[in-house]
Amino acid sequence: AQVLMVETYLFSIRKKNYQSLLRGDPFSIGTILSYFFLSEQQDSVVKRLLYGIQYELESDIIRGRRQ
Repeated sequence: AQVLMVETYLFSIRKKNYQSLLRGDPFSIGTILSYFFLSEQQDSVVKRLLYGIQYELESDIIRGRRQ
């Protein structure tokens, strides 16, 4: 449970930093880094949905609310 809390905290910090990079110079490396971060996040959501459908899991389990 503590590892999940730490990962969630680090994820929120990382997301905040990438969003601040998007507000800066549009021709910087921050735009590219933010794109990869957001696409990675979207890919993980799609993978989770596909695995949930494949294994016929309940929606609460797919969303990560229940273990």
